[in-house]
Amino acid sequence: MTEPTDQANGRLEGSDRANRSAGRDADGQTAPVASFGPDGSDAFSGPDGSVAPDGASGQAGSAAPDGSSVPDGSSGAGRRPPYRPVAGPGWALITGGAVGIGRAFAWELARRGFDLVLASRDADALAAVAAELHQRYGRQVEVLPTDLADRRDTLALAARLEDQTRPIDLLVNNAGFGLHASLVDLDLELHARAIEVMAVAPLILQAAAARAMRARGHGAIVNVTSSSAVLTAGDYSAIKSFATINTESLAVELAGSGVAVMAVLPGWVQTEFHRRAGLKANNFPSWLGRAVWIPAAKLAAEALYDLGRGKVLSVPTGRWNFAVWLARVVPRRAIRAVSGALTKSRT
Repeated sequence: MTEPTDQANGRLEGSDRANRSAGRDADGQTAPVASFGPDGSDAFSGPDGSVAPDGASGQAGSAAPDGSSVPDGSSGAGRRPPYRPVAGPGWALITGGAVGIGRAFAWELARRGFDLVLASRDADALAAVAAELHQRYGRQVEVLPTDLADRRDTLALAARLEDQTRPIDLLVNNAGFGLHASLVDLDLELHARAIEVMAVAPLILQAAAARAMRARGHGAIVNVTSSSAVLTAGDYSAIKSFATINTESLAVELAGSGVAVMAVLPGWVQTEFHRRAGLKANNFPSWLGRAVWIPAAKLAAEALYDLGRGKVLSVPTGRWNFAVWLARVVPRRAIRAVSGALTKSRT
């Protein structure tokens, strides 16, 4: 897999690009932005207001993923808070941080000045990523071999999140795997494992992070769910739907606490995750493949941009944003038909 580079902040697509570059939601309204720092300050901008590693300082003219200027909202009655770039110094903990989307978040956050705690089952891959990031960006990287299917490992990771002597400023709940087992299988152990890894473990970890961050008055929690949350593709869709609604509910509970909460609903991302799931570009017409597949680095950069805008739901790229919106408004029988067709397309 090609490693994420500084080209991650690629161009946004369609009308969504114009709205994002102006700091607006899809309906054209200025987006509210959460306060990450104590007393409403921006804990993710550089020290003393210095420019963050991605060239954005949180002031007027700070850079969006497409390089455009984001207004600071400092003038005019009724203006909402400014776009605040997600940038270090600080510590971020990423589950599933050795490969795929988690690895892309690790590279992007290291580039922005964060030190990292990476958790994954693959100890060798963790060590390799840690060495790469330290060599490239000089960041501290703590590695924690962790199996989130084992409740003891999850609780140990939760304890790390609540350690106020080594505070975590940003949690990215990303670990997961594809689930295409039948709902009527005699052995449902794989379903139980998926629920533990992608529903129960994130619930435990976000609760630990929220308690610690709320006590400090700042922080951010990002749960990577899936665009499958709006489909009916087996237990995977059900689990991701739970994760998405759970994230929105947590955002409601933590409103005004200084802790930002956001769910990321990726479409089809160019990682080994979808290759293992049997989704390949050659399963579809070439024009469709080019339209739907997203580079992992682009997804991570756009998600962090949305976090800086204070969004609660992030669907990176305009095409997938439209697809998720459409799935929410069309009749459910159409969603069931599309879900069945996608399931049959897998090898």
